[in-house]
Amino acid sequence: MALIVVAIINVVVPQLVSQKVTVTETVTVTDTKTTTVTVTPTGSYGTVPDLIDYVLETAIGRVSDSGFLPNAIPGSHPQKGVKIVYSQQPAAGNLYPKGETVRFWYNMPGNSSLASVMFPSSGDRLPWGPSGFTVKGSLTNPEKLGDLRLYLLTYSPLTRSYWVQQQPEVMPDGSWTAKGLFGSDTIKTEERFLLVALLTRERLETGTMITQLPKSDSITTIPVTRTAPFAP
Repeated sequence: MALIVVAIINVVVPQLVSQKVTVTETVTVTDTKTTTVTVTPTGSYGTVPDLIDYVLETAIGRVSDSGFLPNAIPGSHPQKGVKIVYSQQPAAGNLYPKGETVRFWYNMPGNSSLASVMFPSSGDRLPWGPSGFTVKGSLTNPEKLGDLRLYLLTYSPLTRSYWVQQQPEVMPDGSWTAKGLFGSDTIKTEERFLLVALLTRERLETGTMITQLPKSDSITTIPVTRTAPFAP
């Protein structure tokens, strides 16, 4: 007669929080053991997609479609051609809580103007307000923009859509400021967003929603969290 023993234990698995593990052990009369271990995440998890060698815009879409917040970071060694992802964290294939940030680094094409965000910083908590919030940044080589235009967008992982914000005001020295709004006043809980500053030759209209980013020469993303006080 076989004896079946079931035990519940807690373990910590890399890239996961505390997990519930079910161990089923069967012992036969010949003293041969068969052990089955099933690991099930206790929260909402997803598999981190592979981003290495993907074009930047495609990598952003893969992260968003997987339920994570994309955080694209310009690399320190430029190359000519399109922007290609060369490193990511966490690594592809890991289970990771949905809604968390996946960071990845990409090569910038040579002679490209870069739109950086100076404020807010990654991970900042911004209060909701009808007057919105201010974003500040800078442009490298603003005199070489040509027909490129700078835009600020906010991305919501809940709706998987981008909202075009007020056109940034660019100063001669390359510094820029813009006003932004995010979130619905009907939602009374904290909500994560992504600020996106990009340079593109395409024309975007303030206040419109898009589901895909346009082809761009430079892109910077900053994850932030909207906090109370919320609208009454």
